[in-house]
Amino acid sequence: VDICIPDRISITMRPEIINNREHYGDWESDSVLFSHQKQARSVQYERKSQWLRWHLVADKSAVETTRALTQTFKPLPEPLKQSCTVDNGGENYGYTIIRDSFKMETYFCEPYHSWQKGGGENINGLLRQYLPRQTAVSKLTEEDIHSLQEKFHNRLRKSLDGLTPNEVIAEFLKSKVGH
Repeated sequence: VDICIPDRISITMRPEIINNREHYGDWESDSVLFSHQKQARSVQYERKSQWLRWHLVADKSAVETTRALTQTFKPLPEPLKQSCTVDNGGENYGYTIIRDSFKMETYFCEPYHSWQKGGGENINGLLRQYLPRQTAVSKLTEEDIHSLQEKFHNRLRKSLDGLTPNEVIAEFLKSKVGH
């Protein structure tokens, strides 16, 4: 259920440099429920490198989503923390915590237009290949999650000129932060 989120900035105000994937650090975030389960996953997708982070969350609450976003962004170097685009679901009500903690501007899709963060929606489709709706996510371990994430990160992408998200993000980190 979508709710009225105060002080939200519309995706229509998002700068073209983000829309065109001209730099790193711009993320899309989404929550996905599994059928017949309360548990969900919170997925964050870096638009330029197609690198992702995902976390199992107890539910689609704002508290759980904010915790997952914090887990994603806290360990990242500053150049990878520029912006985040989300939908209008109640799970994003705590966006100001992320915005203020990490100095990341947050943009919201227009109501009922989650396709406006199409990269994240595409990633969810790809992740469904590994985790169908019927998956008993409560039985997944942190190692399972890490393994699936790495499978995804090491998958060649035509849109990345035949590179993998891991290769793209590693090159960026090497050039920007000396890792």
